[in-house]
Amino acid sequence: MSLEKRRETGENRKLKELEASSFRRLNFAPLQEVKTVKKPKIAEQEKIIEELTEVEKDVLEIAKIILKLKRYDADFDIEVASEAELQKFPIIEKLYAKCIAKLAYKKGYSKEEIFLAIRSLEQKSYIVTKERRTKLEILNNEKLSKILGFIKNNPGVHARDEKVEEELGITRTPFLKHIMTLERFKLIRSKKIGKSLHYFLVDVPEDYDKYKVIFLNPLIPKLIEEIFKDESIAISKIGEILDVYSGTIQYHMKKLVNKLQNKIVHGKVYNGILNGIRVSLIRSQVGCPNAALTIESLKRSKAKVIVRVDFCGGIYGENTGIDIGDVVVPKLAYCDDGTTPQYIRANQTLLNQLESISNPLSTVQNVIAGNHTIFISKPNEILKDLLIKEARAFNPEKAKEVLLWTTDALFCETFDFIRALKAINIKAIDMESSVLFLLGQLYNLKTASILSVSDLPGHPQFDLLNSNEIHPDMEVGVDNAIKILIKTLPKIQHTLV
Repeated sequence: MSLEKRRETGENRKLKELEASSFRRLNFAPLQEVKTVKKPKIAEQEKIIEELTEVEKDVLEIAKIILKLKRYDADFDIEVASEAELQKFPIIEKLYAKCIAKLAYKKGYSKEEIFLAIRSLEQKSYIVTKERRTKLEILNNEKLSKILGFIKNNPGVHARDEKVEEELGITRTPFLKHIMTLERFKLIRSKKIGKSLHYFLVDVPEDYDKYKVIFLNPLIPKLIEEIFKDESIAISKIGEILDVYSGTIQYHMKKLVNKLQNKIVHGKVYNGILNGIRVSLIRSQVGCPNAALTIESLKRSKAKVIVRVDFCGGIYGENTGIDIGDVVVPKLAYCDDGTTPQYIRANQTLLNQLESISNPLSTVQNVIAGNHTIFISKPNEILKDLLIKEARAFNPEKAKEVLLWTTDALFCETFDFIRALKAINIKAIDMESSVLFLLGQLYNLKTASILSVSDLPGHPQFDLLNSNEIHPDMEVGVDNAIKILIKTLPKIQHTLV
């Protein structure tokens, strides 16, 4: 008989251990202070497992064990036609074999039922490639469950959001690692909007992703609130109220306009209501040819009144009385563009209706190219008067009724050219109004322009040809022009339509 001490079995050791009882305690605090803490029941597992068949539930239980076997690669794809092809993926072949061994006799499942159950579990993302956990284990993981709840409460959140660290207590890198896991199990989805990836629960419809993301910015609701208070409020005024740079407001406004769901858009036309009046906003490109193209389209519509809002250049000088930010309403336009002469040539009845002058530049130099005769087109008198009256009521010092020169070229205002324009009392230059007024007369449309002075050709500081400096009143001026037009709309409707 061996004197070697016999190894005790696990059962013998358990018998020798003291039984756990309420009298055997490691915490010696007074008994009345000891509280039993109940673990919360995990309901998520019960809720989700309802969608599985009995065979799928049984296979999933075995999968929990097999997936943990590190000797098998967790990379697999069960898009195979038959059980025989499972050998391509040893871990799934092992799962299949184990399920047959345990379930075929005990539960009476056929090999085909087990094979289809395994494939179904992958299709439903209960088991996924490169993961050694099942979906139920993921949902019962405290950290991953917390991240799911965080994304549910913050749809559209991105990894660089400060809330990630504030609410989850983790930095961007581990957050992204967990996100990859949740995406593999198709519990969340990501969408690239702009330059960032934004995360949503998988059952959140994709239709409104862009809206959810844009409203993550706390500035957006404040911006909309200010617009609701005053629909004609200027961008610069919103920036003032919110203490935000006006360029930032403009950027977000552009994003909002692009995302508006109920706007009616046809090409470059936005139809809607301003100050109770139905209007169409049309973005026209630069120059008389583009303006003419827009008007040719409008004459075939039900349009009756056309008002152009834009920037213009001001003629700089001591006696001109023009400054940047002034709102100008042209009394007439001198047609030194290349488009209006073509319309006059094609519609010679206009010759008897239009005044003209010799090109004033001919007094200071030879007019080698360009128009020798400059025709004059005029806006609708009533419409022009309504605009200038409202402008003067809004700000009498900044409202000007002027003679306007229309040209085709940017930055061609030489010293001789400006001197020639001053000689006939021209105070502003643009690139579209002449053809707007002319075609209004030709097609019986009521037209006018309300413009804001953006720069002063010849000015030592604010001539955009020689300087990149932007006057602070430049944006204020065009905001005011828009505001004046909006206020005038009911009077235009009542008087002219």
